[in-house]
Amino acid sequence: MRHRWWAVLVLALGCQGELIDNRFPGIGQPPTPFTPALAFRIGGAGPDLITAMVTDPAGGVILAGTFTGSTDFDPGAGVTALTSLGAIDGFLARYSSSGALAWALRFGSTGDERVTALARDASGSLYVGGGFEGAASFGLSGSGVVQNSDGGEDGFVAKFSPEGVLLWARRFGGAGLDEVTALAVDGPGNVFAAGVFNGTANPFPAGGTNVQSNGASDGFVLSLGPDGSVRWTLPIGGPQADGVRGVALSTTGKVVVAGTFRGAADFDRNGGVATSLRALGGVDFFLAVYSSTGLLERVRAVGGLNNESLVVSGLSLDGQDGAVLLGSFSGSLDFDPGPGLAARTSQSGQDVLLARYDAGGEFLSVATVGGLGTVTAARAIVAADGSVVLTGAFSGPIDFDPGAGINVITSLGTQGVTDAFAARYTAAGGLAWVGRFGESTAIAGRATSGTALGFDSAGNPIVVGHFFGSPDFDPGPTAFRLISVGEADGFVVKLTPTGALAQ
Repeated sequence: MRHRWWAVLVLALGCQGELIDNRFPGIGQPPTPFTPALAFRIGGAGPDLITAMVTDPAGGVILAGTFTGSTDFDPGAGVTALTSLGAIDGFLARYSSSGALAWALRFGSTGDERVTALARDASGSLYVGGGFEGAASFGLSGSGVVQNSDGGEDGFVAKFSPEGVLLWARRFGGAGLDEVTALAVDGPGNVFAAGVFNGTANPFPAGGTNVQSNGASDGFVLSLGPDGSVRWTLPIGGPQADGVRGVALSTTGKVVVAGTFRGAADFDRNGGVATSLRALGGVDFFLAVYSSTGLLERVRAVGGLNNESLVVSGLSLDGQDGAVLLGSFSGSLDFDPGPGLAARTSQSGQDVLLARYDAGGEFLSVATVGGLGTVTAARAIVAADGSVVLTGAFSGPIDFDPGAGINVITSLGTQGVTDAFAARYTAAGGLAWVGRFGESTAIAGRATSGTALGFDSAGNPIVVGHFFGSPDFDPGPTAFRLISVGEADGFVVKLTPTGALAQ
């Protein structure tokens, strides 16, 4: 009975994000000498995943993702539980700079939803993008807008006020499988949604012209006005499977697009002269720039004999409109699309790539990460000084130093269990620091992974992701642990600019 009481107490305190080392010094963990500035968990009995985040000028954190069953989104002593309508629903939640819950809402249907992108405009309005099945309700129960998918999965974009009130929701798709993978918003509030579609697709109920894929799946960019009206739609691709993975807006109003393609693909299908590129190997990636009206200005492609890939929302811009691409590659690859040579060879089956190009598409630098284990990247963001912070997951030994030096970190988890990581790379591609979140376990399924990033107003990185079990979220010599309630919970952790757990 005593041991059962102990287990319940540990779980209860861990669910509230307490420093369990201070509460239970007898469990063999060193005490945590400070309270983190921002570190908490959200979740319930089922898998709950944070897939996107943005920050506000006051240091607040807005999270988006998916959840199942009943989930408590309040990391404090209170309870704010939402219950999914179907197997997997989407959520949007806002927190203060100290982690206090402001509000949380759900959206979805009896089918599954997928949340891939989140954006914030200058007035504080929030935009969520992803995919849904069936009849999905966006907004509060009884007052939301219902959208019906035309096929197995359609893409969606929903706009909310800073207080979480639904302003509008738009569907994009057809009878095939369609999804929004990235979002960007300009100063006036025009929205640019990018993703993948199959067959014939159109935005609804905003109207607009149908677009037709050139063969298998194609990429698209959909531009909506501040009120959700359609401005233009651009299909991108060729006869084989292609897709857009990222979209961003330059300081001059250009629409920067990145994605992958196979075979021959046309990048100017909005009435311009056909501009086709051919992949060197199986899958190559591209970087294109369009005008604010969707007309192609230039496109570059990078590829080798094997497959290259970009992650969802794997494009970000620096202060000079240079592009940072995040993805993976195998074999030998020349990252310079011009006459120069910037060749790298992967250390394992798939290495992470972090490639930088200037505003004209010319190569600047590349950092690659790999080793005897496995590593996957989820998101990268550019800091004010031009450095890049990266997060993802790894297992086994991985060398995080892309240069001549060696900085091998071996995951605490074994037997396929992953640890999360956060790493910072200089503008030239050198390693500044790397930190790990994980626990020593071989229990299958206890995976910890970073999924999204943001900066607060002081330049401190905020890392979010999901975990199972009780990993240590302090990259330093002390320990700070959170305990998951169910299969996977979400976590939020603030670091200092040098990679320590922020106090």
